[in-house]
Amino acid sequence: MDYTLKPSSPAFATGFAQIDVSTTGLTTAFPWRRADIGRCNATEKVQTERYNRMQGLWREGSLGISGSGSPSKGFLFSPNAWARFDNVYCTCPSPCRLTFRFKGGPARLAMAVGAPLAANIVASVETAGLSAWTLLNTTVTGTGLSLSGATLFLMLNASCSIDYFFFGQ
Repeated sequence: MDYTLKPSSPAFATGFAQIDVSTTGLTTAFPWRRADIGRCNATEKVQTERYNRMQGLWREGSLGISGSGSPSKGFLFSPNAWARFDNVYCTCPSPCRLTFRFKGGPARLAMAVGAPLAANIVASVETAGLSAWTLLNTTVTGTGLSLSGATLFLMLNASCSIDYFFFGQ
């Protein structure tokens, strides 16, 4: 867009001086691509509170997703809770491992690609109750994982706390 004033603009009568806008704003030297906006690299820590949508779970400030585990507090997850992460990129050759930072349980954690359906699950782990933060590891099924702008669903069947997850070898 051209934001320069026309020579007939009344602004010049008030003493306004034209600003050279040719050197302002983003230039071609700025390395960004529209596709990178909101991009989620799942080979690095993905903070669970940064989900794009959710169903049946609670977010605990900037810590992660968490349920109180207590019916009296009323913050339990629904049995089919999920958190959706959009625009996910990941290259993780076999043997690919999914790691969660987890506390609580017992619970089943699963990761699905495309939709929160059992047929789309690429990794899952069942855990007993853990009162301290623990790194849980599980192996991705198949020949690794290669995602390019995919949608991931973190699926949970019980209240627990999850700080982050990532894929790696």
